[in-house]
Amino acid sequence: MMGKSNPHYGIFPLTNDNFNQSKSNNFAMEMLVAGAVPYAPSYIKEFNIDGVRLFDDQNHLKQMVQSHLEKDDMYFVDLEAGRDWIKKERDLIKVNQLRLNVLNSL
Repeated sequence: MMGKSNPHYGIFPLTNDNFNQSKSNNFAMEMLVAGAVPYAPSYIKEFNIDGVRLFDDQNHLKQMVQSHLEKDDMYFVDLEAGRDWIKKERDLIKVNQLRLNVLNSL
């Protein structure tokens, strides 16, 4: 469904608290697959992946979005970097091996 909406950007305006620090980056990955470049706070470590544009505070986010809406030369570069990261880091063979390692260590 998201792929049919043709999004260009996605914004994660999360506060820095324990709950948000435990969030997964699944939605950011879904955005990248759908063709959208995500913006996320730099202090949420899970979003510090290739292709995600990180902002430090509300003013930084506003400045970035305004600039990119005017001209975004890095859109496809960031999008491809994020998609490449997904292919490399979220390959099921690799992920399942990591899961198996955790189970074997118990």
